Amino acid sequence: MFQGTTKTAGTKDFTVDTALAAAREEAGLTDFGDDAFLEPMRRLIEGAQAEIRFSEAGEVNFRAMLQRFLVNRLRYVRDVKEYPEILEEDVSDPIIILGMPRTGTTKLQRMLSEAPEFQKLALWKLLNPAPFDSEGRFGTEERIAFARIVEDAAKTNADFTASHETAAMEADEDAFISIMSMDYSPLYFVFPSPSYLEWVRGRPQLEAHRFLKNMLQYLQWQDGGRKGRRWVLKNPGSIGFLKPLHKVFPKAVFVRSVRDMKEVLPSYCRLMENMYQSLLQPIDLHHHGQEALAYWGPEMERFNRERRELNSDIEIVDVDYLDIVTKPYQVIEDIYSRCGFDFSEKSRESMKCWETQNQQHKYGKMPYSLERYGLTEDMISSVFPE
Repeated sequence: MFQGTTKTAGTKDFTVDTALAAAREEAGLTDFGDDAFLEPMRRLIEGAQAEIRFSEAGEVNFRAMLQRFLVNRLRYVRDVKEYPEILEEDVSDPIIILGMPRTGTTKLQRMLSEAPEFQKLALWKLLNPAPFDSEGRFGTEERIAFARIVEDAAKTNADFTASHETAAMEADEDAFISIMSMDYSPLYFVFPSPSYLEWVRGRPQLEAHRFLKNMLQYLQWQDGGRKGRRWVLKNPGSIGFLKPLHKVFPKAVFVRSVRDMKEVLPSYCRLMENMYQSLLQPIDLHHHGQEALAYWGPEMERFNRERRELNSDIEIVDVDYLDIVTKPYQVIEDIYSRCGFDFSEKSRESMKCWETQNQQHKYGKMPYSLERYGLTEDMISSVFPE
């Protein structure tokens, strides 16, 4: 989706050096901290220039997103220097909702996030973890206004909105933060460069998860500290990263939603088709199908392997998609029990209010089929044998 408002030129004259210079000029700061992000950034820019057929809006989006990533990094580094206690915030025990896309993860995250026991990772925080200079160290107004611009832009794409609502004040995917590290394979969803994906998949992915932890500490500090609350994270792209997640968040409770992959894959392809329609030149729909198999097959294989290897060291609650849709409070009661929280009537009522206002297919239902993307049941069964 469109992530920025700055009008920029195409990608061909865009380099690491020009990107760094533009971010420094906007932020009025120079120190990016650890420079480990520079090589992933270079790989991404070069891959995008060589392999991605952006539309005009897509080129604007690419440069504006990277500039936003860099400006937030600059402001974060400045604030940690001034307030080193940021890195003392305890964020070790989030609820981490895994599961493939299109498996009810958004509903579950947003319902949980309505309760006072949990911290809500609202979109406005995800887009800009660092406060704007105009709003001071703890201000939120300008960041919320920015997120509302993104929300309005996303809602001009009715097809995408029917699949996933973008809303400034709603909880959303922590991938919005992790991709800021530029060393994170799900960045491929946003900028589908095959060479970048091949390169980044050979990396341990620890840096992206450490970056996520630091940004959660930063956001928690801005909000007055932990106050007994746990973060609720959700990111389908995390399904293949159990080991780095467990290392960075050792007390996490994992919730994995499960749905028939023959339903998941075509629904996911429709989501990506809708997201790309304004950002990329037209792509053959069968490409989306092959891309989905090629990306998610190895992710699920790694998930299964790492789950076996971690065994009892990690706590994972498996939840059926239909249970999230039809009996979410039973699912939520189990999660509360795992967290040692009492599921109060106040929390239940907050969630019921959200659910009443956000019925499934609130913005319509997008049809999808295996055939549209050149997929068959046999293809899916061969890649996802479970």
